[in-house]
Amino acid sequence: MRLKSMGFVTENDRDITANVLASRDQAGTNWAEVYGDGNARVANFLSLPGSAIYEQMRAGLLEYRILRSQLQTLAA
Repeated sequence: MRLKSMGFVTENDRDITANVLASRDQAGTNWAEVYGDGNARVANFLSLPGSAIYEQMRAGLLEYRILRSQLQTLAA
């Protein structure tokens, strides 16, 4: 992991992919009204149903995670 190579220690790591998919399912019904013109790039950025990012998360190829990391200090 990149953070470890930079001297960070992960203190907490949560996979919230299921929560993100559920929220995107709910937002998917009126996203064009809320976010604009229905552009596919916008849908992908927002991970809306039918977008490449959404489908990759649903298939388990991508994950949405919350990490809490801290820079590891060296003893003097």
